Amino acid sequence: MLQNQNAPCEEIVVFSTAHEYENKLANLDRVLALQPGDDIAWYSRGMALYHLGRYEDAIASFDNALDLKPDQLNTWYNRGNALSIIGRYEDAVASHNIALDLKPDYLKAWYGRGNALSNLGRYEDAIASYDKALEIFPELDLAWFNKGLAFVSLGRYEDAIASYDKVIDLFPAYFPAHLNRGIVLNQLGRYEAAIASYDEVLAVKPADPDAWYNRGVALFNLERYDEAIANYDRALALTPSFYEAWFNHATTLLKLNRDEEAIASYDRVLEINPNFYEAWYGRGFALLNLGRHSEMMASYDKALDIKPSFYEAWYGRGFALYNLGHFVEAIASFDKTIALKPDYHPAWYDRARCYAAQGSLQLALENLQKAIHLNTANPLEYQEMVQRDSVFDALRQKDLFQTSIQLFQYNYRDTT
Repeated sequence: MLQNQNAPCEEIVVFSTAHEYENKLANLDRVLALQPGDDIAWYSRGMALYHLGRYEDAIASFDNALDLKPDQLNTWYNRGNALSIIGRYEDAVASHNIALDLKPDYLKAWYGRGNALSNLGRYEDAIASYDKALEIFPELDLAWFNKGLAFVSLGRYEDAIASYDKVIDLFPAYFPAHLNRGIVLNQLGRYEAAIASYDEVLAVKPADPDAWYNRGVALFNLERYDEAIANYDRALALTPSFYEAWFNHATTLLKLNRDEEAIASYDRVLEINPNFYEAWYGRGFALLNLGRHSEMMASYDKALDIKPSFYEAWYGRGFALYNLGHFVEAIASFDKTIALKPDYHPAWYDRARCYAAQGSLQLALENLQKAIHLNTANPLEYQEMVQRDSVFDALRQKDLFQTSIQLFQYNYRDTT
């Protein structure tokens, strides 16, 4: 997960403890009881409330200050920050806009406006705001950092890396920039470079579970599975409740055919997050490898209880039912798969197998033809499989089957 930094670029910190802020608030309340028209007192009260995390009350105090003196830049700015924190991003943008109307080169307002726009999903506008801030102060590392986040959201990964590189130039030890840079490099398939970025994080913060986790992801993508597991182990030693790390740990164990261990890791995921349907699915796949079809089907059923549109689980469920000899129910599961994803050719092939097992040879042939037609990446795969699959013994004796296969082979040669 990308690190996010939406903190204001500058905060006025007068006191350091909640107790001191509470005392300041009590003093300001006494002042305002005597002088309710003191806009500075209302602003200071708003800042005390802001630092106490009482953002709604802070906004109300800022509003009182602005009713008395509407041209207070810091009040509009900090009001915008408070609004962003409570998720009122449109109002936050409006507040920052007023500050910018009053002072067009107000650095903090351009930055705060960019953060609010980014939270609204208006990434191009956010980048434009960060750029305005950077025109005023090119060394504002947080603006470069959050600009990188906006680029990632737009899929502009090379631009994101350039932004993170700028942060690192300004602040070489700023580990969130190294971490995000690594995640983006991983997205681009530049796994070795991603690992180098994670190593930079770990040089500064060796107990960072996110860095160990993402380093494991890059190693997995390089098919260095044993090393990936070791990195996930490091992340889990630091944060045992890191269920995404348990999930990837399990998935990597599957790659090594360590299915019993994979099931144990999936079980750890599900202890922490029982609604993580991908873990139920992965657990089912491990059970398939062990030939435990009844348990496999139960895992897929759990995944489908959570996400009924999970077509891979419907397919897995059908596969388990086929292996248990429950062909009618298997067909029903493959029907659901195909309804959700009509071009999923494995479901067409396995539905053909069910029909063949039932002796419905015409339906078997029709489904087989559809599977062959959809499998554009490997058009000959199912033709080769059908010659070896004993369930199609009766079908292979039919003239129509031989004619259909020969016709397909002729058409395939004609298009290659």
